[in-house]
Amino acid sequence: GYGPPPGYGPPPGYGPPPGPFGSPPGYGPPGYGSPGYGPPGYGPPGYGPPGYAPPGYGPPGYGWPGYVPPTPSEPMALGAFLTSLIGLVMTFATGFSILACPVGAVLGHVALRRMAENGKGGRGLALAGIIIGWFGTALVVLGTAILIAVIWAANS
Repeated sequence: GYGPPPGYGPPPGYGPPPGPFGSPPGYGPPGYGSPGYGPPGYGPPGYGPPGYAPPGYGPPGYGWPGYVPPTPSEPMALGAFLTSLIGLVMTFATGFSILACPVGAVLGHVALRRMAENGKGGRGLALAGIIIGWFGTALVVLGTAILIAVIWAANS
């Protein structure tokens, strides 16, 4: 035997159509290759040759298409933001916070410098720490100046 194994053939009674447009002599019924070739040697449809991923998947080991892993953040940027924010909240809650706001602003400047050197992220947090820190410092200075002026005016 040559040809397909049992069960792979055409239905009974199937053959080339009669007339001049049938199969050329020596080629057999349509749908079969040369003698000696059986059914395809691969698994179910949807899978390529062995060793390759199924269709629709990217090359192995490269992650999701379009995914860019996040840049690690500079920890000092978060510290600057939180210190400045706590200082601003303390300024509004108690009316006084001497060190937290300027320390947060300075930490923000240091974090920006470190990010320029090491390439880490967190620029937004550092800038927020700087802005909130200097704003809180200005509020403390302004509030202290007003308090001194009120006390001086009351004693005059």
